[in-house]
Amino acid sequence: MSDDPGDRGNRGYQRTAPVHHDPERRVHLVRSPTTGVTRESVPPVPEEISSLMREVSAEGKLVE
Repeated sequence: MSDDPGDRGNRGYQRTAPVHHDPERRVHLVRSPTTGVTRESVPPVPEEISSLMREVSAEGKLVE
């Protein structure tokens, strides 16, 4: 833990509601000195990786 009073992090915060991700906000923000900040779309997860992914229950676990 930091002694910096501005470094509060998320101590004591627990998310209770499910998170609904907006696909429009799923972007990379890229900063360039010539064009400023631009948005680039995030490519989908490749099938060889997504086939290995599964939902994991958070029941009985401390989720931060």
